[in-house]
Amino acid sequence: MESEVASFWYSRFNKVGEILKRFYEHVSRSSGHIADYLVFLSLAEQAQSYPWAYIDYGFRVPVYRTLQWLYFTIKPDLDGFIKWIKRSRKRGWALGRYLVSEIYRQLSKEYVFLWSEVMGVAHGDEDTLSKLSKIIKEVLGMEKEPIELERMAFEDLAGLKNELKACYVLIDRRKPFLPFSIMQAPIVPSHVRPGLSSGDIYLFEENLVVDIKGGWIDSKTKQPTYYYNSKYNLSMELKRIADLHYLYGIRKAIGVVADEEKHIHLAIYVPWRLSREEGPLLHLKSIKPPLLVYMNKSTDKGIEPHKAEIKGGELTVSIDAYLLDNELKIDEKTVSLKIIGEEELEAEYSEARVSGRKLQMIFRRRGGVDKVFEVNNVMLAVLNVKLEDLNETLSYPILLYKT
Repeated sequence: MESEVASFWYSRFNKVGEILKRFYEHVSRSSGHIADYLVFLSLAEQAQSYPWAYIDYGFRVPVYRTLQWLYFTIKPDLDGFIKWIKRSRKRGWALGRYLVSEIYRQLSKEYVFLWSEVMGVAHGDEDTLSKLSKIIKEVLGMEKEPIELERMAFEDLAGLKNELKACYVLIDRRKPFLPFSIMQAPIVPSHVRPGLSSGDIYLFEENLVVDIKGGWIDSKTKQPTYYYNSKYNLSMELKRIADLHYLYGIRKAIGVVADEEKHIHLAIYVPWRLSREEGPLLHLKSIKPPLLVYMNKSTDKGIEPHKAEIKGGELTVSIDAYLLDNELKIDEKTVSLKIIGEEELEAEYSEARVSGRKLQMIFRRRGGVDKVFEVNNVMLAVLNVKLEDLNETLSYPILLYKT
């Protein structure tokens, strides 16, 4: 499996290189001035830092590219269902419309959380960063260690974990934002010199451009903070960005991510003096996902929906999940399922089958099945999971496909 995964990434990006090579060979043979333009641009690219450039190409670009275009294997049927539920005036249609958007929100949350965990392998792990440096050195044929030439490039990769954790919290808490860093599209005024970063995330409601930092929960204030040395700490960096008056119309802030065992915190600090004294402008906290209900169903054709079967007036629903928290208790007291129709219909918990981290939950409903919303074999449900240790209940929007 390890070889297959590694070969996929090699094949995908190797093919990108071949496409660019052939296309630019064609462009180079075109009219003289266009060929000249390509030479100018290629030299500018060639002058870029090799370690940083390849880290961007290989690690950042795929994250945002896929986040934009996550879709389900039943996309045509789902599109038809969405059109129907938007027009429908049946009882429950508003809830159905809400659940459709929640399905994509849940999918996005799972996606960025998993990438944050993968990027966490490099976060603060000197051995992993050193290994990556040696790989880059060998592949690019460099004489010196890339990590010695461009230390910040490797720190930037490690920091991607915190940015993705911040994205997870913002998606979970329904805060509209734009991920500059993942997009690799920083917004800076035209008069600002190249090379000046505008930040990692833009918060629309607060009109803030936020630099994301990794930290911890302060034992006294109970707020996320960081202090690594006298120059690199929250207080000093807030004072430093207070003078960014040349970013017309854009206000800078610092976001601090604190990763606990069960929660992820994101605090947003602004550099204005009064606010610095009062604490963060925002402090958001999200429960880490105890299980996956969509990313574990990834295929090379998209994300598979969960299965529903109606036979002899009985509805049977099969939900396949992946346990992120091995201590999560699954039984009739901790999980329940509601089928969305003209009214919410309770499905009875039947059994759970566990194999390693893979979990399959079976629910059944007899009677009232004719009132379930079903168009193009698409159905909706809500899975409620009770977290006894946190005294919280998480609700998962479930996309069902009738087999």
